[in-house]
Amino acid sequence: VLVGDEQLTRNIINSISFKHKVCVGCLSFEEENIDEDLKYKIMEDFEKHLLPSLESDQYNILWVEHTDKNRLELNFVIPKIELTRKIALNPFYHKQDLSRVDVWQNLTNVTYGFTDPKDPAKERTLQGASKKISLQKDYEKLDEMIHELVKSGQIHNREQMIELLNENEIFVNRVGSDYISLKLPSSKKARRYKGGIYSEQFTSIRGFEKICEDTKSRVDAYNRRDTQS
Repeated sequence: VLVGDEQLTRNIINSISFKHKVCVGCLSFEEENIDEDLKYKIMEDFEKHLLPSLESDQYNILWVEHTDKNRLELNFVIPKIELTRKIALNPFYHKQDLSRVDVWQNLTNVTYGFTDPKDPAKERTLQGASKKISLQKDYEKLDEMIHELVKSGQIHNREQMIELLNENEIFVNRVGSDYISLKLPSSKKARRYKGGIYSEQFTSIRGFEKICEDTKSRVDAYNRRDTQS
C-alpha cells in the first residue's frame, strides 16, 4: 500500500448502499520500476486529472503497488461515494472522461520518457491475455509460427491461412475485416489476432509486403512527431 488505509477503504465500501460501490483501475508501466518520489507525483497528478472538481476530503482512494509481473503497476480503488454529502460519486464516466485520461497518459509518457503503448513498433497482433500462462505462451507461439510460414512463402494469403488452421484442428470461429479469432483445442475461449496478416488486406505476398511498408511508415511518422508542441 502506497497511499491510503486499506481497512478504511473496505469500511467505506461496505457502508455504501448504492448498487455500484467501487471504481478500480491501474496505471501500468512497461518499466520494472520508477523513482519513488515520481510515483507519488504521478499518483497525485492522476487524481487531480480524474477528479478535478473535488478536494481530497471529498473522496477516498487506496493506491496499491504491484511489481510481480516484472513491471510496475499502480492500482487504485475509489469507493463511489462523495464523503462530505454522502451522495453517489462516479469518478470515471467513459464517454466524458476517456479522452481526458488519454491526453494525461500521452503527456505523462512524453514528460517522463516512459515507453509508450501507442508506439506502432509495439503493436501486437495477439489481443488480450490468457489467465493461464501456458495457454498464453501457446497462443504467442502460434502467432510466431504463422508469421514464419508467411515470411518463408508457405502461406500466401489469409484464406489459405484459415484453411491450414482448420485442417490442424485450430478452430477459426470468427473472421472480421481486420482480425480473426482462433481457438486452440486445449482452450475454452477463442483469442483474437488483429491487423497485419490477419486482416483482409493479406490477399497475396505483395499484400504482405504492403502491410510491412505501411507499418514502417507509421513507425517513422510516430518517431518524427512533434512532442514539444
